[in-house]
Amino acid sequence: VDIGDGLRWLEGAVDGSLGGISLIQVVEHLSQQEVVDLVALAATKLRKGGRIVMETVNPESLYVYAHAFYLDPTHSRPVHPAYLLFLLREAGFAEVGVDWRSSPPAGDLLEDTGGEQPTFDANVARLNRLLFAPQDYAAFATR
Repeated sequence: VDIGDGLRWLEGAVDGSLGGISLIQVVEHLSQQEVVDLVALAATKLRKGGRIVMETVNPESLYVYAHAFYLDPTHSRPVHPAYLLFLLREAGFAEVGVDWRSSPPAGDLLEDTGGEQPTFDANVARLNRLLFAPQDYAAFATR
């Protein structure tokens, strides 16, 4: 185990030497430029068939802002999944995708009428998707 700056460590790794990179709750602590640099660096350091996984808070969930994001004062900014997927594709990764994680408790969701008022129920469903989307997501890709 090495303790230190992960980006500096990754810079020192031999190109094509890594089989996988796992970044769990890391990218929200980095500057925008560091996220760009990290993805480009990962593309260089992973061997063919190597995988990268980056889990982070989901900025598409308003629930996150009320319950989790600001609990950690070292969070710089949330990273939108579309942006992270764009960076991975631009860096030449394949099999790029997202895994949604950590749904809010079911008891926190708004309740519908069980089909008695379809328009109302549709609006409740839309609000639940906006307010109570999964709290985290993992972007993944293969080199």
